[in-house]
Amino acid sequence: MYYADETMNLLLMKKSKYKETRILYVEEYISDAYIGIYENEKKNSQRVKISVSVIVKNIDEALNDNFEFVLDYSTLREIVIDVLHNKHTELQETVCDRIAERCLSFNDVIKVCIKIGKLDAFNDCHAIGCILIKEK
Repeated sequence: MYYADETMNLLLMKKSKYKETRILYVEEYISDAYIGIYENEKKNSQRVKISVSVIVKNIDEALNDNFEFVLDYSTLREIVIDVLHNKHTELQETVCDRIAERCLSFNDVIKVCIKIGKLDAFNDCHAIGCILIKEK
């Protein structure tokens, strides 16, 4: 999977049993969300950044420029938005798990990588968060 973040690239380099795969991604979706365990996090939204990559089996129909047979990028974005804004979530890990479950429900998706970070948690670092890699 491709990410501007080298950490994610390294984690995703494991070979697949498929000869050819494609990577679809939503990179650095930023939004306010209600996430966290502390009282102030339950009352106030905070900025989070999420990136999602999925490895999909290559489908011959996609090679023929046939949109009907491919996963739409906007579907990935909508999953992120729905999970992030559905209700207050205490853990970033839970957000990752929910996004992964939804992405892996598509037949052609074989692996997913989600990176989430709270952008304003501390003044002395860009973000705190986690990365989840999950495959079927």
